[in-house]
Amino acid sequence: MSLLFCFSSHQLIANCQIQIYDMMGKCIYEQTVSHQLSANSYQPLTIDLSEVPQGIYSLEITSDKSCAIYKIIVAR
Repeated sequence: MSLLFCFSSHQLIANCQIQIYDMMGKCIYEQTVSHQLSANSYQPLTIDLSEVPQGIYSLEITSDKSCAIYKIIVAR
């Protein structure tokens, strides 16, 4: 099972931090993305969740100007 993100050029992607936490607050995944996008372009990012147990997780994407938090449900 994989999680696929596509960042678009209007989103802040330069030097953003991607973290996934389990419900106990333990960070199970962390990656820094350092891409610059040209106008009207997309940058895919795939995160492999095949070894992650079923459950509910929190995905945080943080840059120097913004932060977004999403809920991920891993079910097989």
